[in-house]
Amino acid sequence: MAASAAVRRMQAAYDFAAEEEGEITVRKGDVVFFTDDPSTMRDGWTFVESQDGRTGFVPTDYLVDAPAASALATPGPASGTSAAPSLPSASTSGAAAAAASYATTATAAA
Repeated sequence: MAASAAVRRMQAAYDFAAEEEGEITVRKGDVVFFTDDPSTMRDGWTFVESQDGRTGFVPTDYLVDAPAASALATPGPASGTSAAPSLPSASTSGAAAAAASYATTATAAA
């Protein structure tokens, strides 16, 4: 059995406004997730999942490595300790399946 692809945490370096079906709008600084799997990348586009669960393609060149979760730490309640924000779990199978579904739909429409 092949090892599952790693989920990568990236950040939008620029604003991107979705123009086509299957794309998502991201703002500079938004954190997104994608699987390090060839089925989620094609021709300069990467299929991502946002922190609020939206999925779609964004230009690969608009993504940069996100700072470590500890860099995003915020003071905890009353104690003054740092607490890293909880990150959504990105579904590797969900992202890959949605990317494959979009690719099939796009090919059929062409």
